[in-house]
Amino acid sequence: MSWATLNSFFANHMVIGLLIIIGTFLNIILGFVLYKYFKSITIFISDAIAPIPQMPLSIQRIWEVIRRHGSWLYQRPVLVYSVVMLAWFAPFFISNQVLLPFRTFMYANLEPAQQSIYTETTFFSDYLSFHIPEVNLQLQVPRSGWHGLWTNSLEFGRPISQGGGFSPAYVITWMLMGVIRDPYIYFTIFFVVLGYLAGLFGVLYAHDVSGNPGVGLLTGLFLAFTPSFFFWNTFPMFIAATTWGMALFYGLHRIRHQPTSRLSILLVGFAVYSLVYTAYPQLIIHFAYLCIGYFCWQVWQLRTNSSALWRYIGACCVAVGLG
Repeated sequence: MSWATLNSFFANHMVIGLLIIIGTFLNIILGFVLYKYFKSITIFISDAIAPIPQMPLSIQRIWEVIRRHGSWLYQRPVLVYSVVMLAWFAPFFISNQVLLPFRTFMYANLEPAQQSIYTETTFFSDYLSFHIPEVNLQLQVPRSGWHGLWTNSLEFGRPISQGGGFSPAYVITWMLMGVIRDPYIYFTIFFVVLGYLAGLFGVLYAHDVSGNPGVGLLTGLFLAFTPSFFFWNTFPMFIAATTWGMALFYGLHRIRHQPTSRLSILLVGFAVYSLVYTAYPQLIIHFAYLCIGYFCWQVWQLRTNSSALWRYIGACCVAVGLG
C-alpha cells in the first residue's frame, strides 16, 4: 500500500468517525429536546392544524373523527409501533425476499443475463462462508437433545457452533427452527425479530420513564430503524446486543418500581440469558458497563430507604442469577 493510499484511507475513516460522533451528539440533543418539550410541540402542531371557522362542515366532521381516533392511538404506542414495523417489513415477505448481502452468481459462473440486479460486495463474505453453512448444519444434522452433534463436513469432523443464536439450545432459535428449514429464511426472520424487539423494549422503557406515549413511540422507532441494524442485518449477534441490552434497562427499571413483580425478574433473567448466548462478546462487555452503571444509579436513588434498597438488590441478583 502506497503512502498516498494510506493517507487517503486514514483521512476517509477520520471523516466517517467525525460524522458518527457529530451524529451521535445531535441525536442525543434531539432526544433531550423531544423529552422536555414533546407536550408543547404536540399542542403547537394541534393548534396549527386545527380547523378554521370557515372550513366546510363535512371537513370539520372528518377532522374531529381523525382527532378522536388519533388521540386513542396516541395513548397506545406499542400498537402504533407494531403497525409501522409490520407495514415496513410486509412488502419484504410478500415478495419472498431474503437477506443476501452480496451476489453469489459470480461464484457460480453464470451468464451476465442470469445475474441479479442487486449491488454486489464481498464485505459480508462471512455470511455465506460460515453463518449459512452453520445454520444449515443445525437444521439438518442429528442432535442429542437440543445440541447438534459433530459432523463430517470437514475431514476429521468438527463441533457445531452453539453460540451466536445459531443453536436450537437458544429458545427463540429452537422455536424458529421448528417451522423453518431454510437458513436464508431463518436469518431473515431472526433479524426482523431482533429489530422489532429492540424497538419494542425502547418503547416500553421510554414510556415508563417519561410517562409520555409520544416519547416512547419515537424512541422505539429511532431504535428499530438504527442504520447499524440494517447494515449488520446478516450478523444477528451484533443486533442482539442492543436488543437484550435494552430489555435489561427496561427490566431493571421495572424491578426498581415493581420489586415484587415476577414478570420483571423473568424479563431480566431472560435478557441476561439471551445477551450471553446470542450477542457478540465485545458488545456484551460494552452493555455490561452501561447496565452496571444504571444499576448503581438506581441503588444511589434508593440510598435513603434501606428496605427498598436491599429488596431491589436482592431481586436484581435473583434475576441475573436466573439468567
